Amino acid sequence: MPRGLKSTSAFVVLFLVALASLSAVLVGWAEGKPKNVVRLEIGIPKVEADYCRVVVERLPGRSWLALSGRPERVYLGGHVPGDTVMVSDLLHAKAAKTVIDSRTGERVVEYYEPVEYMVAVLCVGRGGTRYKYGRIHEVVPKALVWTYRVDVDFVAERPSEEVEPASTAISITCDLDEIHSYWEHAERQCFTFVRGPMLYSLEGLSTSFGVVVAPLDAPYTRPSAVYLEAYYDIKSQIGCAGFCLPEWKSAGKKLVAAVRSSETAPLSGNLKDRVYFVVLYEYVQACYDDPFAGGFCSWYLYPAALVEVRLSGELAARGLLPWGEVELGSYTPPSPPGYARLSSSYDMAISFGLHDVTETDDVLASTTIDFRTVVNGVPVTWRLTVNFYKARRDDSSYATPYLRIVNPRGRVYQWWFRDNDPATYEILLEWRPGQRPWGSWPG
Repeated sequence: MPRGLKSTSAFVVLFLVALASLSAVLVGWAEGKPKNVVRLEIGIPKVEADYCRVVVERLPGRSWLALSGRPERVYLGGHVPGDTVMVSDLLHAKAAKTVIDSRTGERVVEYYEPVEYMVAVLCVGRGGTRYKYGRIHEVVPKALVWTYRVDVDFVAERPSEEVEPASTAISITCDLDEIHSYWEHAERQCFTFVRGPMLYSLEGLSTSFGVVVAPLDAPYTRPSAVYLEAYYDIKSQIGCAGFCLPEWKSAGKKLVAAVRSSETAPLSGNLKDRVYFVVLYEYVQACYDDPFAGGFCSWYLYPAALVEVRLSGELAARGLLPWGEVELGSYTPPSPPGYARLSSSYDMAISFGLHDVTETDDVLASTTIDFRTVVNGVPVTWRLTVNFYKARRDDSSYATPYLRIVNPRGRVYQWWFRDNDPATYEILLEWRPGQRPWGSWPG
């Protein structure tokens, strides 16, 4: 096809896709069912490959607060290197954040409910070279029809089926129990412990770290959420001896919401301890027939639910965490910085949110976990690093965790976010001069 004709055809296709998206939105609003559309524009780079496969899954979000949510396939298609793939997803429009327009004085939508998509791309070339991409993209729609660009950044690899051997050196495990399994689809789940922020206390105070959850029909309440590590793989069946095993790669951070209200045991005295998130991890395998790839599979391993929060000392005392993982110790308060705040004389619950979204890939804490399962009768262990990210959501859909401070004697102390940044999820404390308690103090 001549170059000019090809570019004209591409423009016509994009125009028709945009027109269809706008029509779907208008029809939904006219029927009293507000809709919005997210359009993913996925750019596949030109590589030495014969064919490519693209899979897009929408991950469970605000409408799912149970332990049985599953990704929903939005797109599955075949392409060649250099293609631009347009994927449209029609959603229920829900305002996640509104602001007052300074010009009109009216309340307007700043953005609609963000959506998380897992985008996986596999291109296979001669000699078995595979080009892979997988990433979770949290899309924040700022209009009823919102386009989001995904620039695929491939990792090239040669075929291999090496699986990390099991080891007794690691102390935190996650035994993936099979929910159901057959060739086309498999699902497994496990509970594990993931390191979160540090919690600090003072003599005369007690502190605790908590998360909340609320029924979906409660209009002004929001579940707490944090961001933890997810993994993926995608590969063709060619060269697999009967079945393929994933070779996990990071898919980046995923938002995980609390499914029950939970608060750590109070910490009192000049002590510090590590907060642990108790997390449900979901393993999903999906396989597809494909005449070119001889069939191919995609795998996701992601945090599906934040079940509760506990301190390391508390978990060890209950026999749930080895004592070697305990970070309970003494806390020597630093000198308060100039941005430290004075407390009230009452108990306080402090949020880590500022009615905004913080998106970074900075890591606050890491946990090495052995994910264990049995595949076709063969024991398999994947040793992976699960990161707790310096990212947060605080809008009409999600809230941050909180820190509770109980002040039984009503003394005045100073408190501040570590590094003057609420996204660290840590608060440091020191007594105001002249307010330090004398002698022993009941916790």
